[in-house]
Amino acid sequence: VLFGYAADSESLEAATAKAVWCDEAGQKKFRIGAWEALLRRLSLHRGRALITTTPYSLGWLKSQLYDRWRAGDKDIEVVQFDSTENPAFSKEEFEDARRRMPLWKFNLFYRAQFERPAGIIYDCWDDVTQAVPRFTIPQSWRRYLGLDFVTVNMAGTFWAEEPETQRLYCYRTYHAGQLSAQGHAKQLLHGEHGQPHCVGGSASGDEWRKEFRSAGLAVREPKIKDVEISIDRVYGVMLRKELFIFNDCEDLLEEIRTYARELDENGQATMKIEDKETFHLLDSMRYIIGDIRGGVN
Repeated sequence: VLFGYAADSESLEAATAKAVWCDEAGQKKFRIGAWEALLRRLSLHRGRALITTTPYSLGWLKSQLYDRWRAGDKDIEVVQFDSTENPAFSKEEFEDARRRMPLWKFNLFYRAQFERPAGIIYDCWDDVTQAVPRFTIPQSWRRYLGLDFVTVNMAGTFWAEEPETQRLYCYRTYHAGQLSAQGHAKQLLHGEHGQPHCVGGSASGDEWRKEFRSAGLAVREPKIKDVEISIDRVYGVMLRKELFIFNDCEDLLEEIRTYARELDENGQATMKIEDKETFHLLDSMRYIIGDIRGGVN
């Protein structure tokens, strides 16, 4: 029996398994990278996976498994049940919880149903219409790149703009660590048609921008310094259905689905972003969208 820690997906590598049990895989810190690492460990034996969890968020667990099960995937079986299916669980407690809790929270914890929790920041995002199948982007479309400077996990999102509609399509994401600016620039520009309009880093990122310029990639400082203003700009573009993401960019989609504010003791959203330091792709998206698009109408 081997044990691994899903918040550190590297701890799940370099093993061969016939089966895996994932406990509480619906939690936000159990990212899609950990799930993909587990699938690689099972691939040799075509092993099976058992997941036992509360559906805490609308991340990969819903998009990769639940939604596919609902669509008829025969390789996936989902079992959901109310707490009262346990004969030892009090029906009085069940009904009391229904009366005193927000409906989304009751459905999540007592009925194992996926719900959009309070505090989700991009609650206007629509997977059905805005997560789109990949298509070939014409070379004539203007390209954009947003970067978040993190030494161990440089993150970037690539965007293309449809000239007739000004719709933005994210067609590529970037994650890499322990490289110089020159190494990052080489990988970022590989396969691109020319140099994209690039914006990245916070106001304190001048040294990174200088290093990137020396490496041949001109990275501009974002025009918008305030986090909330740039979030508003991204929200407005989403709301107006001007922003789309290729549906195989699952890492970015997962961040959008789980980006949320901390809740207070009454279950109300605060201004503080939960685990903000882990959403590097969304930071890169904020930088570029906030730079090239106006606010909410």
